[in-house]
Amino acid sequence: MYTIAALCCFLGFYSLFNTSKKATLSHNYSIQIWLQHHIRLARLIGLALIIVSLFIFISLDGIEAGTFGFLVLLMAIASAVVILSPLKLLKWIHLLFIVAFLLVSEFLIFN
Repeated sequence: MYTIAALCCFLGFYSLFNTSKKATLSHNYSIQIWLQHHIRLARLIGLALIIVSLFIFISLDGIEAGTFGFLVLLMAIASAVVILSPLKLLKWIHLLFIVAFLLVSEFLIFN
């Protein structure tokens, strides 16, 4: 569940990042183009994904620890997106491999 919460947090922040007017945006993928053309819907989707991630953390760890863990994860993801996105180092295939590895390791460790 932590991997799904982290993925929701990443996708939510990434969609909010692509709707920003101050950020250096790229047009490499069709999802980036769609997010940049549908700003209002992309912001709603981004906020919804971030809230879902927060609720997953709260349901797993409780209110205080879940909120703290979510904020730490959000800061880490936000800084990684802001640093790596303008350098064009964020590739969807890398994200897919990372999520697959984390899901497998999470199921092997917690089960």
